[in-house]
Amino acid sequence: MRYIDDFSDERLKALCIHCGEAIANIPSNRDHVPTKSLLTKELRERGVEFDSGIGDELAYLPQVVVCRSCNSGFSPDENYLLCVLHAV
Repeated sequence: MRYIDDFSDERLKALCIHCGEAIANIPSNRDHVPTKSLLTKELRERGVEFDSGIGDELAYLPQVVVCRSCNSGFSPDENYLLCVLHAV
């Protein structure tokens, strides 16, 4: 994906995109959009290179800040989706 500058409202970046909780008040981490598990191994590796500053802008994997409980709470759903997609 090509990197583009983010011009969204800065006030919204202070909230978890899933539950709306203020990120400053709770443990948080970054979540990839789309989830990395839906991408090929090559795309995931290129995204890591971009994050470390050595990849090109086409290797960019968008990320959002979310609270840890939401991020870990969606992991079983992502695994279920992968199983369904694999079976189809």
